[in-house]
Amino acid sequence: MLEALIENNRRWSHRKTEIDPNFFRRLVAQQSPEYLWIGCSDSRVPATEIVDLDPGEMFVHRNIANLAPAQDANSLSVLQFAVQVLKVKHILVVGHYGCGGVRAALDSTGDSLIDHWLSPIRDVAHDHAHELDALEGSPKYDRLCELNVIQQVRNLSVNPIVLRAWSEGQPLAIHGWVYALTNGYVTDLGVTVTSLDCSRSDDLFGLSLDDGGILRARSIVIASGARYRRPEIANLDRFDGRGVWYWASPIEARLCKDQDVILVGGGNSAGQAAVFLSAHARRVHMVIRGGGLGASMSRYLIERIEATANIDLVFNTEVVALDGSEGAGPERVRWRSRLSGEETGLDVRNLFLFVGADPATSWLDGCGVAVDRGGFVLTGTACKDHKDGLVGPLETCVPGVFAVGDVRSGSVKRVGGAIGEGAQVVAAL
Repeated sequence: MLEALIENNRRWSHRKTEIDPNFFRRLVAQQSPEYLWIGCSDSRVPATEIVDLDPGEMFVHRNIANLAPAQDANSLSVLQFAVQVLKVKHILVVGHYGCGGVRAALDSTGDSLIDHWLSPIRDVAHDHAHELDALEGSPKYDRLCELNVIQQVRNLSVNPIVLRAWSEGQPLAIHGWVYALTNGYVTDLGVTVTSLDCSRSDDLFGLSLDDGGILRARSIVIASGARYRRPEIANLDRFDGRGVWYWASPIEARLCKDQDVILVGGGNSAGQAAVFLSAHARRVHMVIRGGGLGASMSRYLIERIEATANIDLVFNTEVVALDGSEGAGPERVRWRSRLSGEETGLDVRNLFLFVGADPATSWLDGCGVAVDRGGFVLTGTACKDHKDGLVGPLETCVPGVFAVGDVRSGSVKRVGGAIGEGAQVVAAL
């Protein structure tokens, strides 16, 4: 088998030199591509052949389902080398219809390494559930292929490597394409991003659009929100906002008065919520994925929790499913030991998830807007280096830029709070 591949290689090399005697000599000196291709690992999508370029004319990175995750060292290394060393002018995110990775993301409910890798696509599907639920079969998967490409373009457009290139005036555009296996055609999805301008050279903030236009304004109100992390829990979507909560306020406390509740999480926010709820609930079952709290929670909180009689700590455990009738809240929560695999159930009507949130703030990296350790925007007195000295409670460290709602550090994570902050800023502009 392998010998046949080597023979194929020799015939291919001979054909290449017959057609173009300088082909390989040109390749040796041709690693100066203008394009970075981020595509799927699927062998049916040969990057350079699709656009009829020689290998040295395009820098290629491939992974399952053409993702551009901000936390993946491999992808980031490719991006950095392409942008900072090769100085590519175009980044092409290219998906393809019939992508097995996209289909697996939508259909799989496992917990393997590939399921973890594909989880960003499940997030995209969740965000566009209303649109996708109206489709069936291939059109549904094909639309998710397009939405995935669009999301990866957005991810790249707020990546610090890209933002730095734009801030230094480097010409760089990000494009979203999708390839059809049925006819070999590439379609431009029309989501090209070219730059984000925070220099205020004309006293205005600016966002460059792919059609050549620029949106400009004297003030910016950041209300991009935060995405609360959602563990892989069966039926979680059915009960969001009806017994599944991502915060703990007096409103939720009243709903679970004298009842058992389950709280998932092991950080400071989870600890504070558990202590708060223990004053209202009959018992707080605190489910922690790890084997302890010492590495993730402040000591004073641990001591407070240990001294609270109606807080139970359940270590090395994950919530796996919610059960309940349609149109009502959850009636039973099931969890599984990560050590024994044993599954346990408890009749509860309120589940609190404190497993973190990802604020939509990475796109601000090149603008000087300060954020806290979690990525949330700092405002008010937290901005010690504000150029004007005096800072309004909702103004960031950059004059003229404000933050409201979940994206703001220290905000009350509720819709009503965001509305009030937004009204306060608008009235002051």
